Amino acid sequence: MYNILVVDDEEIIREGLISKLKKGGFAWSRIEEAASAEQGLKRMEELRPHIVLCDIRMEEMDGLEMIRTLSRKYPRTKMIIISGYSEFEYASRALKLGVVDYLLKPIDKSTLYQALARCFEMIEKEEQEQRSLEQWSMQESARELRSKLARIEFEDCDPAEIFRAGRPDSLFQAAYLLADPQARAWDADMLGEALTRDGEWSYGDNLALFEASPSEFALFFCLAEPSGREPFAEAVDRALARLQDELLRRNHFQFTIGTSGMHERLADSYREAVHCMKHRLFIEDNHRIAPMDAEPYKQLYKIPLHKFMTLKHYTESNDLRSVVAVLNEMRTEVSEALPAYHCAQNLYNHFLTTALEDFNIDPSVHFQPFRQEVYYFHSLRDMFDWLQELFTTIINISNSSRHSKEKVIQSLKAYIDTHYAEDVKLEDIAEIQHYNASYLSIVFKEVMNINFQDYLLKVRMDNAQSMLLSGKHKVKDIARMTGFKNPHYFSTVFKKAKGVTPKEFVKAFHS
Repeated sequence: MYNILVVDDEEIIREGLISKLKKGGFAWSRIEEAASAEQGLKRMEELRPHIVLCDIRMEEMDGLEMIRTLSRKYPRTKMIIISGYSEFEYASRALKLGVVDYLLKPIDKSTLYQALARCFEMIEKEEQEQRSLEQWSMQESARELRSKLARIEFEDCDPAEIFRAGRPDSLFQAAYLLADPQARAWDADMLGEALTRDGEWSYGDNLALFEASPSEFALFFCLAEPSGREPFAEAVDRALARLQDELLRRNHFQFTIGTSGMHERLADSYREAVHCMKHRLFIEDNHRIAPMDAEPYKQLYKIPLHKFMTLKHYTESNDLRSVVAVLNEMRTEVSEALPAYHCAQNLYNHFLTTALEDFNIDPSVHFQPFRQEVYYFHSLRDMFDWLQELFTTIINISNSSRHSKEKVIQSLKAYIDTHYAEDVKLEDIAEIQHYNASYLSIVFKEVMNINFQDYLLKVRMDNAQSMLLSGKHKVKDIARMTGFKNPHYFSTVFKKAKGVTPKEFVKAFHS
């Protein structure tokens, strides 16, 4: 989940941007606003946003001056400039300061979402880099090798620092293994033993591997002589096939290996291998995914908004059968669309946001382990099966909450039915039952389809009517017995409720 800050001295612009952001389906945690650059700097201290959208021209402080301050103080924050003027000089200076994009007012949703998508890709890459840096390990000289490979996401490594066989003109291939976290005995030693068994590969010479995160491993192969491309590719293929056989022999059936092509830069091979591995979501039952396998999945795709609205409607109606039908339709559409990986991630984030913002359900609390990235699902079917569980949980919690609310309101109703003659106040009842008065008022109307005061009045008038018909009490006594201190006011209220005064009511009954 991400935090975003919108800084613009025009309120209508801020509100428009925030509205577009909330409708965009992105995984926001908080969206805040500031009406000036000075206010924006203060909000930065509190919010520490991942992304800032800032007007380039504001009173008090120039937008560029604010960005210059922010880039020094918060170098990881992504910034998008917005302006009402197409000014090349401003745009050029902004981009030199590290701004991700320069958008002109009026800002349409498509342009805004594209800029945000670039920010997300950068943030995702940096977060993955950070996770990798914190969790790497190696069989030999783990600490030393970790420091050498620590730059692999940020920049290329000097091959001579990783491989004894490495040269400036070396070529590289990489593989990225994601193992089933439920399976035991996943470690670098086991992988290394399978890879080096036939003597073609040797740690530190032409092979390196590290644990990028729990159950995720990066493998690097070095070709010292570029003239031997074909034998090298065949040797890598044999090594990975041997690794697959070893994993299957150990009954580890849930794993995926993303493989890269041949690259001049170690970092490029790593990124491509990770990219291929993530496509396990689309390519079911394939233990090894090469660049050519992932190539078709590059279409920009987004589920139509009306589908989400339909899903929300059925969820609110507790119609699980229809919810399942809509999710199945969505899965078919996504499968046929051949979407780019980040489109699938954005779709998943939209579901998570719907659960959190529309139904107040935090999936990370109700599902353990919780999968933040979609490549942790074995397939699209697996992901949509999980989403079905999510919406089933939402409906079940809603039903449970409804039952709980009805129990509270039945208790409140019983109190009114027996204490209507007293000075009944919702605030007093709320205090007795340890609830917030405003909450009780809302829930009472939701369950009873009538507000609290109208129900209290109805009970009093119904009881007054019964007493009048009995003929045992005077009007002034009935007023007191139904909670009214003033008989004249009681008569006025009775006439408004029943259409006649108390005396007219009795006369009409006996006539």
